[in-house]
Amino acid sequence: MSEAQRLAYLRALEIPVWSLRTDEGPQGPGERLPEVISEPVRLGVSAGSSGVLLVCDRQELPASAFGSDLARVLAEPPVWAWPEPSPGGEELMELVQAQLSTAVLIFGEDLARRLLGSDCPQQIGQARFRILPKLDQLSQRTGACRDIWATLGEMDLVRAQ
Repeated sequence: MSEAQRLAYLRALEIPVWSLRTDEGPQGPGERLPEVISEPVRLGVSAGSSGVLLVCDRQELPASAFGSDLARVLAEPPVWAWPEPSPGGEELMELVQAQLSTAVLIFGEDLARRLLGSDCPQQIGQARFRILPKLDQLSQRTGACRDIWATLGEMDLVRAQ
């Protein structure tokens, strides 16, 4: 396994990766701590072309019951994306530009931080970004489902009845 593949694998498992210090001396005040190796997260993408991009942490999610329920209520069929450990994926901003996405919904704050850094913007160009609860939290956190539906309504993404 190459070093790049190992790093991608560890990131997919959400394991922090640290770089080694180059200086063996003692750490004094004001000296820098080891930095996280920051390789961009590559994303695998489902087929389709839509202004709605849903980013989740696993490739299986679009085929789940929740994924199909979500796709049915949206005004247009979404494009799904997930972290891809192989080097063939696309970076989030490349994907947003290629798909001409106007709504980007990221499931989980951890994933959003990995993709966008600590400050998740509300909007970049024409694309509006929102962080939704991680789907694993739906059964654990009261109101998580309600938060997702409220965000979809606020962004005007729900199909008219």
